[in-house]
Amino acid sequence: MRNVVKIPLIFILLILIYFVFTTGSDETIHQQINETKNQVVQDAIEQYNIIKRNGSDLEISMHAGFVADAFLKVGDKENYSKWKKIENQKEQKAKNANVRLP
Repeated sequence: MRNVVKIPLIFILLILIYFVFTTGSDETIHQQINETKNQVVQDAIEQYNIIKRNGSDLEISMHAGFVADAFLKVGDKENYSKWKKIENQKEQKAKNANVRLP
């Protein structure tokens, strides 16, 4: 009879331990979301820098737009504006070089 009682108690204890260690606080969840957002922005900037070294002005303009969009998605208006200016400058440079824009 004691073994019958112990098994459900152990099972309940294991479930409680699982929930304690797998559920994070709201602060932890928000921190993870912010880290993910920052990583998305950093990846976009890294891709831009690769294109900037080897790409045409049109390609650079397009990737500056991708970076601007990444900042827009994370709600960073200041950096969004900065990257939109870079995008427009590179687009203008591509136009001046007679590159056909889509």
